Amino acid sequence: MHDLISLNSLTEMQTEQLWRLYQGEWWSKGRSLSDVTTMLHNSGLVFGYAEPDGTLVAFARVLTDHLYRALLLDVIVAPRYRKRGLGAKLMRDILAHPVLAKVESIVLFCRPELVDFYRRCGFATSDTGIVSMRLRRTPYPHPPT
Repeated sequence: MHDLISLNSLTEMQTEQLWRLYQGEWWSKGRSLSDVTTMLHNSGLVFGYAEPDGTLVAFARVLTDHLYRALLLDVIVAPRYRKRGLGAKLMRDILAHPVLAKVESIVLFCRPELVDFYRRCGFATSDTGIVSMRLRRTPYPHPPT
């Protein structure tokens, strides 16, 4: 794991590898390669790790206004790299990023089984009484091609 290369953008090959990683997760299965490419183009900050040969093994992205709020999304570690500390390393790098170190509030969404992991990274469940809400469009609209 110490030989991994830190990434702040993805090559075309790594974008396809990310798309393949997404296909193995409940929350991202079914995303198209074209949509993943568009998503990456429109994401503010991208974080990742690759093996020396360029193979993507971890990824996350952040949308932010650089001051008040940031939304951490799509944290994913390749199955063979899980339980080895890579997710924690990725989170440390994200939270130490110069832009994000100045942001007042960083928000993420996770399943209950990941709450303890994110607590160890410094996150807490909301005690403000704020309710998470969303408008879901199924299928969500795609831009015209």
